[in-house]
Amino acid sequence: HKLQNLFLPYNRLHGTVPSDLGELTSLELLSLRYNDLSGEVPSAVCDLADNRLKDFWADCISGILCKCCTKCCNATFCCEGSSCREENVKMNKQGQTASTFGKKTIP
Repeated sequence: HKLQNLFLPYNRLHGTVPSDLGELTSLELLSLRYNDLSGEVPSAVCDLADNRLKDFWADCISGILCKCCTKCCNATFCCEGSSCREENVKMNKQGQTASTFGKKTIP
């Protein structure tokens, strides 16, 4: 069997998102939210979004720069969609982080 879902929230992960995750070509859901990851999500991981990866949750509101996340989260809420990703890219380029935007709560 090939790994299709990888849930790693609340694991106190820190550092950068490993590019090795891009080798999980059968991955359909990846959740890295509620950790302490930083830096930019590697292109190898974003390339999965062009294939099978349908949901990618990460702390891209206050932590990592992610151009391919489907849901961007911080400690209190998540937002989703392209406007959320665009805001994340804009704010990271400016050296800022957001504490509130999108305000779409994910249960």
